[in-house]
Amino acid sequence: MINVNFDLSGKATIVTGAGRGIGRTIAEGLAQAGADVVLTARTEAEVLKAANEIHHATGRRTLGITCDVTDKNSIDSVVRQVLEKFGRIDILVNNAGTTVRHTAFELSEEDWDFVVDTNFKSVFLMSQAVGKHMVERQSGRIVNIASVASELTLSFTSAYGPSKATVVQLTRQLAN
Repeated sequence: MINVNFDLSGKATIVTGAGRGIGRTIAEGLAQAGADVVLTARTEAEVLKAANEIHHATGRRTLGITCDVTDKNSIDSVVRQVLEKFGRIDILVNNAGTTVRHTAFELSEEDWDFVVDTNFKSVFLMSQAVGKHMVERQSGRIVNIASVASELTLSFTSAYGPSKATVVQLTRQLAN
């Protein structure tokens, strides 16, 4: 349990890429702060296990949903399910991300599309779907996870850095 100095009681949150790693840790931190948490990930067993463990550790309401964050229909389904269960969405954390480790000469078009769609397109689609609800309610927060790779070049990550740089710029654009 972490020492939380803020209270998110009564807030409904969505965290993408929350089956493991950073996303799972973010989801757990939100639950520890009192939020109800919807975890999304591509792997059903992983996201259901994470949601169950966070629920048992914190007592907060959790929901694990399999979601392809690169697919608008999958995202719209998640938003519908969250609104049906919690009646609102207060916080969205766009955390889902991936990389394929190849040089620019080795990277296939399919690998490029996979990384860019997961790291960037998903942020736009999730923000668009959830943002509409937040604008209607005149309330909500969207947190987009980028990377130091948005500013630095890293070996063998030809698509990762550019995809995270676009997340930084999209965040500015959406805030405007």
